[in-house]
Amino acid sequence: MGRKLSRDSQQTPPQVPADILPAANQLAVSINPPTKAEVSKANNSLESGKAARPDGFPPEALKADVQTSTEIIHPLLMKIWENEEIPDDWKKGYLVKMPKKGDLSSCNNWRGIMLLSIRSKILTRIILERLKNVLDKSLREEQAGCTQEKLSRQAKEAEKSGLNINTKKTEGMRIKNKKQDPITLHDEDLNEVEQFVYQGSVVNKDGEKDEDIKSRTNKARHAFNTLRPIWNSPAASLLNKMRIFNANVKSVLLYGSETWRTTRSNTHKLQTFINRCLRNNINIEGQTSFPTPTSGTRLVKAPSKWKEKGNGGGSATHSGYPPQTSPSKPLTGIHMESEK
Repeated sequence: MGRKLSRDSQQTPPQVPADILPAANQLAVSINPPTKAEVSKANNSLESGKAARPDGFPPEALKADVQTSTEIIHPLLMKIWENEEIPDDWKKGYLVKMPKKGDLSSCNNWRGIMLLSIRSKILTRIILERLKNVLDKSLREEQAGCTQEKLSRQAKEAEKSGLNINTKKTEGMRIKNKKQDPITLHDEDLNEVEQFVYQGSVVNKDGEKDEDIKSRTNKARHAFNTLRPIWNSPAASLLNKMRIFNANVKSVLLYGSETWRTTRSNTHKLQTFINRCLRNNINIEGQTSFPTPTSGTRLVKAPSKWKEKGNGGGSATHSGYPPQTSPSKPLTGIHMESEK
């Protein structure tokens, strides 16, 4: 890490300056010198317990008497603002390695932090607050979830009500985000995962639902096997079996299906599971068609014919769906209403 920092610091600036287009809208960001009120507010926002490098001023020394430290620092900031020159100490930073969880022999379980001058943080805090006050009003509502310190503010508001976020049980996931900065809460890195279960549905960073469909199928299979005494009972009628199947198995299988893409592969997986349950266990035979999914149809319709096996020498055959008033509709398949 030290060699990489040294190599990057020796690079020469580009010969051709960057062609940066002028902004379409000029934001009303104040460029006036810092006021004493801003210095005092920035001083109070300093976090205690931070290392005092490289200038040797710990934040506790500045926060011990905010009024006195404001009177001392304000003239310095005024001079820096007018001359547009930053002290050399403020340009330096100490790079320190910090261990993370796991095997410390792996470089991935270490992270680096930069120790900067505490006094320089007062000036940068003033500039940041000026930018935030203007930019937050211009951001779209869809970008509200990406604002900095949102998680920390949420944790502070929760603590006012006696609720504490458990960092060991909290996980983070990046969705199409190239940034690799650690997600921290209370100075602890949150565990980042490729996928997690949210309200019974499997969510992954790629947005695919194959794992979710697989998980729902396994849960529906478990629910089906739990009710096997009912499927094997000769006392239960076919109509009652189908009602139980729709209420206790198919509902588990299709939980959260509103977020699934209607693809032929997903449709085939779901219909195959239902056909296997009906044909091999509930003793229903049928003929199922798999129409190509369209933008107006979700999943597939039920088999057009089904019949009950094991009824002596004859069979009870039904064509199409039962009447609209029947509580068993749809009896089989994954029939869902059209989106239109």
